[in-house]
Amino acid sequence: MANDLINVQPLFLLHCVAPSKELPIQSSLRKKKKKKKKKKKKKKKKKKQQQQQQQKQRRQRD
Repeated sequence: MANDLINVQPLFLLHCVAPSKELPIQSSLRKKKKKKKKKKKKKKKKKKQQQQQQQKQRRQRD
């Protein structure tokens, strides 16, 4: 039990003292996630635009 506490403490303290100075791995992961989200959003937008165009074409034919 005591060993577990000793292992956890330095990380916890580091987080308390400087949450802004996070580990580089975490920041890169966050960036990747953000990029993925952006890509998804772009894809969604493109799909929506295509659907709208198709609707316009259908209206013109009618």
